[in-house]
Amino acid sequence: MSRSRRLTAALAVLVLAAVACNLPAEASTSTPSANTSTPPAASGTGSISGAVWHDLCAVPDGPLPNPLPDGCTPTGSGAAAANGIREADEPGIPGVAVDLHAGECSDPISATATTDGNGTYSFASLADGRYCISIDLANEVNQKALIPGGWTHPTTLTSVVTLSEIIQNGSSITGLNFGWDYQFLPEVGGTPLPMPSSTAAPQGTVFIVDTAANCRSGPGTVYGIVTSFPVGTTLTIVGRNENNSWWYVAVSSTQNCWISNVTGHTSGNTSGVPFVAAPPTPVQATFTPTTAASSGDTTPPVLSGPIAVYTDLYYPTANCAANIFTVAIRASDDNLDSVWLRYRVLGNGGHVGSWNTLSPNDNASGGLFGFNYDLNAQFAGELGGDDGTIQYQFFAKDRAGNQASYPDGSVLGISLTYCP
Repeated sequence: MSRSRRLTAALAVLVLAAVACNLPAEASTSTPSANTSTPPAASGTGSISGAVWHDLCAVPDGPLPNPLPDGCTPTGSGAAAANGIREADEPGIPGVAVDLHAGECSDPISATATTDGNGTYSFASLADGRYCISIDLANEVNQKALIPGGWTHPTTLTSVVTLSEIIQNGSSITGLNFGWDYQFLPEVGGTPLPMPSSTAAPQGTVFIVDTAANCRSGPGTVYGIVTSFPVGTTLTIVGRNENNSWWYVAVSSTQNCWISNVTGHTSGNTSGVPFVAAPPTPVQATFTPTTAASSGDTTPPVLSGPIAVYTDLYYPTANCAANIFTVAIRASDDNLDSVWLRYRVLGNGGHVGSWNTLSPNDNASGGLFGFNYDLNAQFAGELGGDDGTIQYQFFAKDRAGNQASYPDGSVLGISLTYCP
């Protein structure tokens, strides 16, 4: 998993837990036709529309490039993530069930639309008033179209993502967009393979995904996964291998990958698709030993048994309930050097805090490292009365330089509630 995926995987872990443990009673189980909806009983001339798009961030393993590629933002600790902003080459995601609530987001679903081939949805004939647009990962349709991954716009650690708007005087509201970053998409290690200069694939030649599939750095399962695509994705073919068992397809304007012919079908004239030579297999690739490898110790520390004493925190006073950030992790390694934690604060109103680092202040027996800090002043300063979430992740390093994280490529979360 590349560094660009680490924050996304965090959301994937938490989202999957939310889906497994907290299925809303009103979750839709039907599959409406693409981009259609049934208007609420109170009709009017207003409308709401938007898109669900794939938020891309592609960086190689190792140190982050400077500057970062378009679409990426640093998260701290040498990682990057999709930036929550839709760039020109980021595609829409089809087949996502989008729900409309007439009123607050907690009100019942009054209509459902499914995103079309461009990832767009719309609701028409709406009366004046407040509306909430939501996407629920408990919906089986959305589990197939999206999971694993996480939301980048707006951010959330629950199974439901929401945006609200008010229609006045029959207004048409556009651009209510939702950004999603697939856990394994994209994960790249270099520049795209060059296309033959003398030929080009015929225009309109595409590959349509019939079974959710990985797309790799070369034509074979020995190659690493660059990306994965859900059922129904249409990909432009730019090349092929010798026996047409793998197709070289475009991920974006700057990145391509290989997808197996058995996972879908082609459309258009494939006879003119040029042959593209396979890159060296992973065993042929050159490898420069790291300091840790040359020292003989290549085993990272083991982190296990995380503890969160409180699953909900309140600020800025102790009048409501717990308000001390208290977590712990067990770390084991024969040459353990250090253990630390990083955290940040997210506000429900959109605030995204910077990553902070804490050292343990409680080293109990058995390798249990505790973090017990009063962060009320920081919560109040960053959120100013808004509710939110603390995201956090544990790290450990040994003396050979091997590093581990828990969750690996993920974050954990504790909800924050303002208590005046």
